[in-house]
Amino acid sequence: MRINEQKYIIPDGREIVIKSAGPEDALKVKLHREATSAETHFLAREPEDGQFNLEKITEILGSVAESDRDFMVSAYIEDELIGDLGVTLIRPHI
Repeated sequence: MRINEQKYIIPDGREIVIKSAGPEDALKVKLHREATSAETHFLAREPEDGQFNLEKITEILGSVAESDRDFMVSAYIEDELIGDLGVTLIRPHI
C-alpha cells in the first residue's frame, strides 16, 4: 500500500518528508537498518545477525507497495533516510 507523501518543517527549518518505501529505497533501508541495529540491542535484530540481504529487501518492499493492507513508511531529511516503519499482517485474528 502506498500512502500520500507528507512534508513537515521542523523547528530548525529543515523539511522532513514522510513517504511510502518502495523497491527503489531498498539500499537506503538496508544501510539504515544495519546502522540502527548496530547502535542498540533493544531491537528485534542485532548486529551479530549479519548483514541484510539487498535482494530480499527489494522483494519485500515491492510486495508491500502492492499490498492492499501492508505498508512501509520512510522519513527523509533531504536525501537521507532518518527512520522507517513497516506494518504488515502476520495472521488474521478476526
